[in-house]
Formats: sequence, structure tokens, C-alpha cells
Amino acid sequence: MFQDERASLMELRGPFDSFVEKAVRASTTCLISTDRNRYSVNARAAGRMVLVRSHAERIVVLLGDEMVANHPRQFRRLQAPRYHSSHCRRNKELSRPHSWEKSRRSCRP
Repeated sequence: MFQDERASLMELRGPFDSFVEKAVRASTTCLISTDRNRYSVNARAAGRMVLVRSHAERIVVLLGDEMVANHPRQFRRLQAPRYHSSHCRRNKELSRPHSWEKSRRSCRP
């Protein structure tokens, strides 16, 4: 039977790259949320709509045709944000506990 159908089968063109894609807005602090976890993106994507591709092992974020993030996928929920050193320098400063309160205190009369 396989020999009969073999002539009508298509050739395999390469590995099948499967992923789930959704559009999300990157925060102004250079983070996106997907699957209840947060990942950093390049500063160019801050505040913009991006495409998040959730692969089996990776999270890839695209701004147009440009890749602005590529992280190992976290499967546990509500984990600390995954930062990449080349993304947004401010995101680490903003994630420090109470860093914004120090600046508020200095502005009080």
C-alpha cells in the first residue's frame, strides 16, 4: 500500500518549526508577559505591539521582522522576569525593590 501512495506524497522540505504566536504590547519597562511569565525585550520595542512566538523550548519576540528577544522558555508560572543584558538597562533598575521610593523621599518637602 505504501508503494502505491509513495508517488503522490510530497517531499519533506526541512524541519517543521511549530510555535504559538500572539500579539502583545511590550511595557515601557521593556517587558512582555506570556504564559504568566515576563521576559525582557530590546528597548526599541518598549511600549509597542510585538509578536510573541512560544516555541517548545524558546520564547522569541519580533518587532516587525526584527527579533528583539530570544529567551529559554519558563514552564513554571509567575517566575521572576527573565532579563537579557543587551536589552533595556533601565529594567534592572526598575525591578529593584523600593528604588522608586528613594527618589520619592528626596522630592518630599
